[in-house]
Parts: sequence; C-alpha cells; structure tokens
Amino acid sequence: MGNLNSAAKIIFLFLLLISCSDKFSDSQKEMACVQQGEIIKTAINAKGVIMKMEKGGREIWYILSMEGVIGQSAPTYDTRDLVIPCSLHNDFMKEGELVRFSGNLALYGKEFIELPHVFLGDLSKIEFIEN
Repeated sequence: MGNLNSAAKIIFLFLLLISCSDKFSDSQKEMACVQQGEIIKTAINAKGVIMKMEKGGREIWYILSMEGVIGQSAPTYDTRDLVIPCSLHNDFMKEGELVRFSGNLALYGKEFIELPHVFLGDLSKIEFIEN
C-alpha cells in the first residue's frame, strides 16, 4: 500500500511540473522541493528583497531577508537569511522588489554548504509590498 501511495505522489508531482513548466525559469525548475523531514523553520509574513546570482553558469533567484534571521524574536542585521524558492513565478523575478512571504524552509547544503543561512523554500505565499 505504501508503494502505491508513493507512486501516486510521484505521478502527481510530475503532472504538476509539466503543467507549471512555462511559469518558472529553467534554473528554478531544477531546484528540488523541500522534503518534509528536512524542514528547519517556517517563515510567516517575512519581509525580503528579490535578488539573483550566477552560480555554475546559471541564474539563481532568491529572497534576502530584510529582518535578518527569520524567526528570531528581534531582527538581526549582521546575519541575513537567504531563501531560494523551490519555484518562483516569473512575475516575481524582478530584482530589488520588496516582498512578503511565508513557507517552509530547509537548509540548502548542495551548493552552499559553507553558508549556514541559505535555505531552500517551499513558499505558500508571496506578494509584493510597497517601499
């Protein structure tokens, strides 16, 4: 029974990726989504700014926390969390735009193992905010 459930999840994920493939950049589609067991923390209405970087010949879009470390009771500005969304709609690929976002965050150690504040984010909400 467990194998059938796993197969159904894989088929659903495959269909979801096909149906949404035109809405996301190629590099964002390559990002693996957050696995349930890897979640480190949850962002709730966190403020950030949309940024991009080049890494390994590809463009990576991310959100730099404007409040420092997400989830801290008092904002810290000497250390900032960087969130690489599992999927970021093309509408949000506007460098320098301020956003408010929520979602589950997992440590992203694949390419950024030396940076402890880099997270892969499965965002449930993202919206532009005014300056």
